[in-house]
Amino acid sequence: MTAATMIENPDVVVLDLMLPQLDGLSVLDRMKQDPDIVDYPDIIVISSISDSRITEHAFQLGASYYMLKPFEPETLAKSIRMVRTMAQKKPRHELSHNDRKQMCNK
Repeated sequence: MTAATMIENPDVVVLDLMLPQLDGLSVLDRMKQDPDIVDYPDIIVISSISDSRITEHAFQLGASYYMLKPFEPETLAKSIRMVRTMAQKKPRHELSHNDRKQMCNK
């Protein structure tokens, strides 16, 4: 696997909801609608917003995990490992909305 392939087809994307020109939920929606994305990566959404409606919407758009800021770098690293471990046990397309919510409660 080349570095270019890894950039074009990441296993995990860390996405902040607060972006300068397009919010993270819109990014998720565009990714979901993009027919060129064949292997949808695991998406870890990070945000300082603790609103269950926004969290729920992120999961509906395909987020794998939702993290509230601030957090320590090691917490993010553990979350990435957990999301990848879960994906290896159960393919992403087989993870239900409830599976992803339960991961966030651990």
